[in-house]
Amino acid sequence: MQPSPTHNVLFVGLMDRWMPHWRDCRDMLNRLPVRNEHWDY
Repeated sequence: MQPSPTHNVLFVGLMDRWMPHWRDCRDMLNRLPVRNEHWDY
């Protein structure tokens, strides 16, 4: 199998099989802020 730079049909099929709730996880992660300018150190 050749590596693919994108998430192709094979990848999605494997995710659906082994981690059926992956779309929920992806959506949750995508809702997180990309950066936080108010870091408390």
